[in-house]
Amino acid sequence: MSTTAQLTELQRHKHALLAQSELYRGMLQLEYARLEHNLAWVDGGLRLVKSFSPWLALAAPLAGYFLARKRSGRRGLWLKGWAAWRLLRRVWPALRTAFEPNRK
Repeated sequence: MSTTAQLTELQRHKHALLAQSELYRGMLQLEYARLEHNLAWVDGGLRLVKSFSPWLALAAPLAGYFLARKRSGRRGLWLKGWAAWRLLRRVWPALRTAFEPNRK
């Protein structure tokens, strides 16, 4: 008789564990849906950063170069423009190939 009582107790415990498992599964699905909704903007942000990355790679050193030079007045501005022009002429072929759409 004790074995049948133990078996019924194990069956009740099994059903309770299954019910608890279903409850946790539903909670996990709800949390996943909420997390997916809250993080939907990340994909768009990553695409935006990737689209700007070639420009950012070029702009950061240029900004540092121009901000580090301490020349004032028209002459300083002209020299900065002249330096930018020379730098642009030097890197233009690489920029043109980097920003061209892939042609196959």
